[in-house]
Amino acid sequence: QAAKAGLLLEYLPSYAPEMNPLEQCWRQVNEGRANKLYRTLSELKVYLTSKLPTLHSPRIYEYLC
Repeated sequence: QAAKAGLLLEYLPSYAPEMNPLEQCWRQVNEGRANKLYRTLSELKVYLTSKLPTLHSPRIYEYLC
């Protein structure tokens, strides 16, 4: 279906976080979470609710060229 839509699929090696833009987002989320214990799901939700709006989008172009 991707080929019919004119899309080119590129397969990544099985472990290549430097080639995956989503890893940058996870890194940003984990920066503030390191060495913290969330005793309840509510505490974790509060952290994520405050952190997600501050994420910077990865520069996808760097991965394409």
